[in-house]
Amino acid sequence: MVLSCVVVFITTYVLILPAITLEQDEAAKQGGIDVPTQSVSYEGKGYTVSANYDGKTLPEGTQIEAAEISKSDDSFDALQEDALQAVRKDSENNDCNIAFAKFYDISLISEDEIIEPDGPVDVTISYDKALKVSDADNLRIVHFAVDEETGEATPEVLAPEQVEAEVKGGKLTGTTFEATSFSVYAVVYTVISETFITAESETYKVTVTYDENAQIPEGAELEVSEITEGQSYKELNKKAQKLLSAAEFSFFRIFDISILSEGEKIEPAADVEVKIEYVDGDSPEKENRISIVHFADDGSEILSADSETNEEGNIEVSFSTDSFSPFATVSERINNSDISDSVI
Repeated sequence: MVLSCVVVFITTYVLILPAITLEQDEAAKQGGIDVPTQSVSYEGKGYTVSANYDGKTLPEGTQIEAAEISKSDDSFDALQEDALQAVRKDSENNDCNIAFAKFYDISLISEDEIIEPDGPVDVTISYDKALKVSDADNLRIVHFAVDEETGEATPEVLAPEQVEAEVKGGKLTGTTFEATSFSVYAVVYTVISETFITAESETYKVTVTYDENAQIPEGAELEVSEITEGQSYKELNKKAQKLLSAAEFSFFRIFDISILSEGEKIEPAADVEVKIEYVDGDSPEKENRISIVHFADDGSEILSADSETNEEGNIEVSFSTDSFSPFATVSERINNSDISDSVI
């Protein structure tokens, strides 16, 4: 009886031994055996970098670290130019320009030493506040691969099949890509032949950004004046209150914005991006609800607005439009009544 049990045990062990000793990558290929996936993440200011990998790719206890390279860093301009040239070469399009680029120096740490993975790692960069994109196909991931012998970094554009963008409602919430080594990675969003025109005073700066679809003539100028008092101010304030169903605003400023070509007012043929920067401290409160009211000739309308604090500490409010006239930036406390979608 004992001998029979021993024989059964040995036979069973021999049969399951291949599954026990099977390499994890082979197990994944053959199926039927789960390969454990591990994840580590790093939270920065406004972003999170995560890495997902199987148990053989990195040692147990590996940590990930990331540092964003901002516009104030000495290396930013050179990195952005190198990234632009790499994207232009990869896409064979010298007309594209960078709408935004965010650079992250990412490292894997094990036992206080920087290491490289033994296989591919899925990296996800997600944002606390989504970034506006009009076409996810214009998003690129650029890796500044470092030569081990020379220490020089060469920008390489990752293949589209290695990148997955998370876009909701025209906004980028995050992107995932495959990495086989770690150094500086750039999230780059490009546009075609983007042009800027700006008007500014001591209290504000207005910038309009557009591409060739807007059909704005070369040499066009931006004209901006702030409406601060008088009957026009009162009437527009009253219209905005009615449109937003608000008794009062915690912030209200009106700018009459126009694009001029050879002294004549013109309108864009497609949407353009408008950014109003408040440089005097008199700005909407970010914790409140911020809207743009457009007082168009054919009726007033509420435009969706994005707000952020720039590196100078100034509030910037951005929106899209295809026509120009007075615009009001308004701020309401969150407990106010819901915004109406009506047009008056």
